[in-house]
Amino acid sequence: MEMPAGKLEQFLQIYPTAASLNQAIGQMNEEDGLLLEDIVSSKNICPIKTTENRQIKNVVRKIMKEKLSEMEIQIISLKDGLETGIGIDFSEIGKILGFRTEKVRQIYNIALRKIRPKLEAFNH
Repeated sequence: MEMPAGKLEQFLQIYPTAASLNQAIGQMNEEDGLLLEDIVSSKNICPIKTTENRQIKNVVRKIMKEKLSEMEIQIISLKDGLETGIGIDFSEIGKILGFRTEKVRQIYNIALRKIRPKLEAFNH
């Protein structure tokens, strides 16, 4: 990465010591917080939105852990792409878990019914 000398000097005045991209920003722990990497990795993402999205994901994970079985969590995570950002369809989940497509769909719908009231309460 090429950086003009003036910009580098300005950066070093603001940040005199080196920082790790894995450094947590703010008072939150690493699981809940925002990492420096989250801010500098994309020019198109607002740090505030990134923090809000991470907090929402953490709330959803907490609700899922409180209300759902491990299988239900796994199916929702795969279907909605909670870990990867890319969801997969019921038939692919069925192949992964060894279930028929319809069984995966049923588990998914039941799990959503279990967590929907808590998610709606959080949203208001």
